[in-house]
This record gives sequence, C-alpha cells and structure tokens, in this order.
Amino acid sequence: MKDARFLSMLFCAAVVAAFWRAPAPGPAEFFAPPVSQAMSVEAPAGEESLPAVAPFSHSVNLAETPDGRLAAVWFSGSKEAESDVAIWMSIRGASGWSAPRAIATPETTSAGTGAFVRTLGNAVLAVAGGKLHLFYVSVGYGGWAASSLNHAVSDDEGATWSAPKKLVTSPFLNISTLARGAALPLTDGGFGLPVYHELLDKRGEWLRLSAEGDILAKTRLPSERRALQPSVAALDGRRALAILRDSGVGAGLLMAAVTEDGGDSWRALPSLPIVNEDSFAALLRLRDGRLLLAANPAPGKARNPLVLFISETGDAWKVLCTVERSARGDENFAYPSLLQSRDGLIHLAYTRNYRALAHRVFAPDFSGCAP
Repeated sequence: MKDARFLSMLFCAAVVAAFWRAPAPGPAEFFAPPVSQAMSVEAPAGEESLPAVAPFSHSVNLAETPDGRLAAVWFSGSKEAESDVAIWMSIRGASGWSAPRAIATPETTSAGTGAFVRTLGNAVLAVAGGKLHLFYVSVGYGGWAASSLNHAVSDDEGATWSAPKKLVTSPFLNISTLARGAALPLTDGGFGLPVYHELLDKRGEWLRLSAEGDILAKTRLPSERRALQPSVAALDGRRALAILRDSGVGAGLLMAAVTEDGGDSWRALPSLPIVNEDSFAALLRLRDGRLLLAANPAPGKARNPLVLFISETGDAWKVLCTVERSARGDENFAYPSLLQSRDGLIHLAYTRNYRALAHRVFAPDFSGCAP
C-alpha cells in the first residue's frame, strides 16, 4: 500500500511539473558578443588529461573564472551513483591543472539543504556578477529521475563555497530537474540554464536565473520526440538555438528548438541529420558567428567517435574534424564541454572511458584537427 501511495505521488508530481511554468519577470536579453573576425592564435600542441581522483570520472564542464583562468568541474567516485561520488574542481594556470578539490559531497549537500542525499551527479559552472555559481545534481531516494538541483556560490575564484541550497524547480515534491548544458549569460547580470526532466516523461527545459542564482522563470523546450540534456547557444540578443539529445526511443537524431524572445518561449525545429543516439552533444557559438557542435555520430549505444561539426547558421552542418575514434566498441569519448576563452582559443573537455577526462585546445581555424 505504501508503495502504491508513493507511486501515485510520483505520478501527480510528474503531471504537475509537466504543465507548470514559472512566470517570466519581463523580457530577457542574451549577452551575445558581436560577430568578429577569427583571431590569429596558435593553440598548444597535443592534449592533456585532467588530474585523476577516483576510478570513475564523468561529465566534465568548463568555465572561465572571473580572473580569466580555465576551470573544470566533474563528478568522480568508485562508480556512478555510489555514495562516495563527489563534485571535484580543478583550475588551469600557467603550470597546468591544479590538484583537484572536492567542492561538494553528499554529506555537505545534505548539511546545506537539510535533505537526505545518497549520491551526486552532473555539475555546471556559471559566472555572474564576478562570482562563480555551481549547479549540481543530487539524488536521495530512487534514481536520476528523482534528482534535485542544488546551487552554491563562490566569490573568491572557487577557493571557498557557500553552503548549497536546493532550488525549487517544481511545485510538487520538487524532483526530477537535472543540469548538463552550459549556462548562458544574460544582459541583466543573470543567466539562463538549460536543464531536463526525466520522471515519467523526458523533456528539455529552460531556467532563467538572477545574478544571485534565484529562479525567475521556467519554460519547456518543445521537441519532436522525448528529449534530454539540451545545450543552448545565443545567436544574438533575442535569439538562441537549443540542441537536444534523443531520449532513446526515437530515430536517434539530434533535435533542435529556437527562441526569438530571449528564452521566454521556444518552438521546435526539424531534427538535425546527425545521429547521436545515446550521449550529450555540446553546442557553442564562436566569436566569428559560426556554431560548433561536439557529438557522437554513431547509432545505438556507441559513444565513439567524438566529432566536431561546424555550421554557419545552424541549418546545415558539416564535419570539421574527428577528435577521437577507436575500433574497439567498448571505448567511449563522450559528454563534451566546449568553451572559447578570452584569448580566442577553443577548449574541449570530455570523458574518456569513464576513467579519465581529456582536455584539448584548438586555434580558431582548427588547424591540426583532421576529418
């Protein structure tokens, strides 16, 4: 009987969450730098790995700190969804990546939010108001579909963090909100965060947040099929493109949506002719106006190879280069994160076989990256 009541509550929560939309406080504007010519910059040769901290490492996310350094966050532990999983952070300086530090654990998250926390998941860094904002997933009971989204702030470049708080993203039970895609800055000092819902339904969503990280609005991202893990790139002040991962029940094609009012409303676009069946795809607007996409264009459960695509407008895509490929079917190069730093260099980080996190740097002309 208790199980039946619990399942009934979950069903009601999913129904309410599906139709709930937080009211927008007014028009939003994306902070989209004007299109500029590609910078003539040379990228360092080769690749590097982020420092290892545990047997399992996954879901790395890149950001540029207020003082201009490259920062990475990810989750690591003995294996996915175990109680020893923590959110780790490393910052890259002149001498390379710093020794990683655990900036969130199940224990610190439970102490800050007052909720039972069994494990942690995807983490995203954002910058607003000269501060670093950390958003990360936690699970108490159940699996990823019962996740909550937490938020912490650092005003000293990530050296220390505030106690985390659980964001209220749904009016009933407040579960099943997960983050993965990079946050986008807004001209009001806040940012937009692409998230997704997994309980009974799978869909992308868009959160508008203040400079303090408070939720100001929530909007559903429409899609042709059930979708996960949106990644969003601003095209100009009012328009943005979202790319969404197929949930595994469709043709495996990447789906797309567009907004023309700063994220207040979205409409679905035709699917991209790119098969990316079981992995997150990262989207980035480059300073020269082109769109860069990192994806796993393979059918089935393959997360191999990892390929970069380029597009002038988002309508047509061509292969730019293959980052990594292996003939072994059990190798994975997945969950990419893209960033163009202030010096014009393009950074790519991704999971390699869930044991290591790779970091590659490209010049704006992508010289040295072969198809």
